[in-house]
Amino acid sequence: DKSAQWQQAKEEVVRRNSELTYYAEDIDLIEAEKIFQEFNANIDKQRAAKKAMLTKVRLPGLTDTEIWHPALLAFLDYSDRNCISRLELRHLLNNPELELCRQSAWYHNLNLGANNGKIMLQDLRSPQLKAQMLRDIGLLDFINNPDKFYDGDSPEIQTLIRRANHWRRQRYLGRRGNIPAMKYVNKILARVGYKLVAKKHNSKRMYQIADMYEEVNVAVYDQNLQLTAALTPIIASKYEIQLKKATEHIQQVSQVGTEQPNISIMVGSVPIEEQWREPINTSQGYTVANLPEPPPDVYRGDIAIYEDDMLDFALDLEILIDLPPVQQPDLTPLEAFKYKVQTFGWNVIKEASKHSEAL
Repeated sequence: DKSAQWQQAKEEVVRRNSELTYYAEDIDLIEAEKIFQEFNANIDKQRAAKKAMLTKVRLPGLTDTEIWHPALLAFLDYSDRNCISRLELRHLLNNPELELCRQSAWYHNLNLGANNGKIMLQDLRSPQLKAQMLRDIGLLDFINNPDKFYDGDSPEIQTLIRRANHWRRQRYLGRRGNIPAMKYVNKILARVGYKLVAKKHNSKRMYQIADMYEEVNVAVYDQNLQLTAALTPIIASKYEIQLKKATEHIQQVSQVGTEQPNISIMVGSVPIEEQWREPINTSQGYTVANLPEPPPDVYRGDIAIYEDDMLDFALDLEILIDLPPVQQPDLTPLEAFKYKVQTFGWNVIKEASKHSEAL
């Protein structure tokens, strides 16, 4: 049977590649980064660099756990490459205080307190920002009720869909369109490693929330892995270290006599009554960008020209804001930004910034 032979050959490739990575040389991160920058690094070096990044950056301390096995590599490389990202986003969803890490990155990239005049404009779609959006649509309350049954008409399902399908969030959570209710909710849940499982309840087809990584089967090794229990503590420890460093960095920056920018802007914001709130009043609100008035000689622009299509304009401008124009390719990001101000006007970009944190 050719199909069986083909399947057997594929499984053998998965096993061989996973075991070669597992037994690859242990190298430090500096050497790994050098290998990634090489154009002609041999496959053994590439595997060693890949192993170093996985076990020292994404999941530090992984090699000291019981789950460290070729079966884990087989799953992460061939079954679900988004597993770690989903579990990381789940941890951020459950820990709003980690927003401080994103704020620290802002301070670092803006070079607060430095007199070199350099400002780093970048795309700021951070994982913390995505976690905040998921909290705002009420996903945390939703997944914290795993014993509850739902169908397409359940109020919780309809509320989640209405909030997620808000036009300001569609670019990040996806536009529903004609997608069935449960399929659309499943796409949102998958971002944090959950899914809806169909079950019979009171003689009806209903759905319950299930953890995608509570236990997974790696067929090529005939082994079950409890990924949530094994990887969550590693991820938590990693973010705990990052939070400590972020706190220290922000404390250092706050001592500099430079005015700190408002960095609590949230993409995808909706009216305050629709924002998710914890039972106790511990969550922080957020505001629209409060930009200063420019010097008198700065071109202000005409908002009316872009008013009807401001959202689409903002999304396009977000990509182009720090890119040099074709006719002046040597401009720095800051010079390119000034060029866009001269082209579109300060007030136009200020209005567009209500729809885009990067702006």
